[in-house]
Amino acid sequence: MNDETCELVEGQLAAVQRTAAPTALRAAVLADVERELRAARWDRRLGRAAVGLLVIGLGLNFSAGWQLSGAVEEQHENVARAEVRPSLVDTAVIVAEATNAETARRFARQLAAMSGREITADEAAAIDAAILQIGRGSAGKRQG
Repeated sequence: MNDETCELVEGQLAAVQRTAAPTALRAAVLADVERELRAARWDRRLGRAAVGLLVIGLGLNFSAGWQLSGAVEEQHENVARAEVRPSLVDTAVIVAEATNAETARRFARQLAAMSGREITADEAAAIDAAILQIGRGSAGKRQG
């Protein structure tokens, strides 16, 4: 393009009357722009709230797991310190009532092994005494 053509185009653009957008259209466009900007702010706020809740949830989950691991270790220590566990003896008695004495003894040994230890002499004596008591009770019932 040469200088004359540029001047001609500039003259034509300057001669054109600029008309403003209709007031109703301008108001509608500005309202839509404002609504979109407000929605974007809410999106950011909701995003921040979601991130905050996620961080709090992760912190609570970590805290609960940490406390639980300490409780499990303490529970294992308490089980190891107990000389005779009544629950083991009670379970053996229930098995003896349902089956026989030898099955009850085996079940008690397996239950103790699952908790990582062996049956102590006190526990074995308590199981035998309870099974013997059951034998006497059922014999008396049969005779009567």
